[in-house]
Amino acid sequence: MALLFGSSNLDIQMCGIVDNIVFSKKSIWAFYEVDTTGYDFLNEASKASMLRSINQTFVNLVANRETELNCHLIVTNTPVDIDHWEEQYLKVSENWARKPGFNKFFADQVEYLKTREFLSRKVYIGIRIGDRYGVNAAGFFKELASGWKQAYAYIQEFTKSLRISDYSVTEKEVSQAESPEKEFFSMMHNSALNCQRPEAEEIALIMKRTMYPAMPTPYLDVPANGRWGKGDIIRETGSDITKNRRWTEISQPIGGQILTGYRATLTFSKFPEQMSSPLSTPWIYMMQRIGIPFDMYARFAIIPSKSMKKKISRQKADIMDEAKNAGEVNIDAPLDLQEDYQKAAELEQYADKNNEPFLNGIYRMVITAPGEDELINIVDVVKTTYSNGGITVTWTAGDQQDLLLESMPGDDIREKSFMQSSNTELIGASGFNIYNKVGDDDRYNASRKR
Repeated sequence: MALLFGSSNLDIQMCGIVDNIVFSKKSIWAFYEVDTTGYDFLNEASKASMLRSINQTFVNLVANRETELNCHLIVTNTPVDIDHWEEQYLKVSENWARKPGFNKFFADQVEYLKTREFLSRKVYIGIRIGDRYGVNAAGFFKELASGWKQAYAYIQEFTKSLRISDYSVTEKEVSQAESPEKEFFSMMHNSALNCQRPEAEEIALIMKRTMYPAMPTPYLDVPANGRWGKGDIIRETGSDITKNRRWTEISQPIGGQILTGYRATLTFSKFPEQMSSPLSTPWIYMMQRIGIPFDMYARFAIIPSKSMKKKISRQKADIMDEAKNAGEVNIDAPLDLQEDYQKAAELEQYADKNNEPFLNGIYRMVITAPGEDELINIVDVVKTTYSNGGITVTWTAGDQQDLLLESMPGDDIREKSFMQSSNTELIGASGFNIYNKVGDDDRYNASRKR
């Protein structure tokens, strides 16, 4: 049974954007745009070198850390701003000796480009750089060490901050976030990913496009000060949403008419035990071969080896306790417990031999379409394509609304089924930052118009 409601009822976590820093209700994120690069024209040695360098970027992020680092990868398609291109081209060519007929030719070209809806590949990586209001377990225990009175005062301040309803971003918070952001920017910019800082409007556009599946996204109403607050975000994400068990149906008023689009989020639920060589087709890159526009996102924690070893040790102890309890009632340890223990032992053995960090994350793909039947057909193609490559893609039911929110900058993992534990090569060699064509390709969009 479908349920119709407005987007104002959505539990959107983002509260504000200042430059490339996103403030949510509970945390602070810094976002960076990743430089995309061609792939098919590289020789095998260059491909292998590039993929190793990307993997090393993620390793370096936690090289001097003892705690895990949460990341949010976003691969999306952004409509090319033809108006901006027109303005820039006219400015560049204003001193040229333009021939008769130039103005008409150029106007016709602009009109043609607008009808084709060209898309450009955009890739972003978000890094969680801290908690909102400075409230975390470390702060509490620091105060606890000083005495119960100080700890009680800390708790009082904590509960007071939670009662703030607008979650407004203060200048103090912005100032405190800038220092760790600069450190991460230096690492990301000087890495193989050659990251740049996106503007606040780019991040806001990611949010807005979430609410415009398979339909043109109107331009943003940019705040005068360039900073985005909770009210700006609510305004830009307005929509009527029909919640279905298998997809989300969203209606928007555009150009004097109501357009409707459909959105489904799929989950990469199983990868091969031994991933294929990076020299074969990277698994995200496989979608580009199909020629269907898609969005993809991943939320993962990079866990330093030392921290992972402690987690594995605790997991083994918990499994042994469960097995012991089962034995006390004269029941052999269940088979699933035995399998879990074996996997934990294998991970421990791997961790002892390798000091590289682990990944613990979830990987999703977003498919949109202008109709229900087309959405279902595209999903079938995607599932079959990945199945042929030994990867299982699952279309879950009942959680599509949470997955829509989970994809937004500043949010967190909302559905933890199908969490994957691996080394950093799973994401490093995925092909998230590569493309296979020269220029932008709008063939799929054009075919949908016919």
